[in-house]
Amino acid sequence: MIRFESDRLGGLHRYAYLPGEDLPIDDPWAGLFEEWADNGVLMARTPMTEYAVNNCNCEEVAVYLGLVWRLTEGRHRVALPAYYRDEAAALVGQEPTFVEWEYDVDAAAPDLEGRDRGFVPGRACVPFRPEPTPWQQEHAAQAGLFDLREPSDLVAMLRATLGDATAEVTVFAVEDRERLVHALRTQTRPELSSVLAPGDVFVDLSIGVDEHYSDSVIVVSHDDLGERLAELTEDAERRIEGYDPEELADMPAFLDAMAGLSGLR
Repeated sequence: MIRFESDRLGGLHRYAYLPGEDLPIDDPWAGLFEEWADNGVLMARTPMTEYAVNNCNCEEVAVYLGLVWRLTEGRHRVALPAYYRDEAAALVGQEPTFVEWEYDVDAAAPDLEGRDRGFVPGRACVPFRPEPTPWQQEHAAQAGLFDLREPSDLVAMLRATLGDATAEVTVFAVEDRERLVHALRTQTRPELSSVLAPGDVFVDLSIGVDEHYSDSVIVVSHDDLGERLAELTEDAERRIEGYDPEELADMPAFLDAMAGLSGLR
């Protein structure tokens, strides 16, 4: 069962889903553990390209992405991928809007208070070899914001960060993008209570990749989103109930099933 626990954070409504080892889908599709090829040729459309799903982080990722996308409907979606800013830029084909702060969740912590660390100084992955360019060195201590125009952009953000022990993407659904940018360029550490305007929605999606790390979806807003979250989780559970991996004969069938499971297509 997908259940969000609720509390208050600096006057805001905060909701958290921490599944731990009890993931939304018990048994992944067996085809995820086989070679992703069609007649010996690697496929262009794979679980990773379409849904950031692989044989480590399986169908549950599609469920999370669907929840994030649907929860942020109706506002301007802006994403901040943790650390792998330039990899995200390459995948989504956008230049980042540089900001000084990014959000941080400790995916090793089992409880919400330990996980939710708030805003921390931004940073980006800079290579040792080859020698980093002057541009990379200049912007190493900055995070990047990207516009999410399609669900595929959200998938790209998560794909960019999945190469580490944990993956994390923060999504802001805002009325005023420039207000958000200004709030994340301050010299002092921002708080969500000042970053978010009434009606805005904050969602942090963290994926535990390596052992001892776990997933979470954290939602924050000035508004009470309890009823909306209940609607979305009930719908997600219906989709999960209708998903049977044993019925999937091949990769195209699996990708079609992910469309139904996530609601992203």
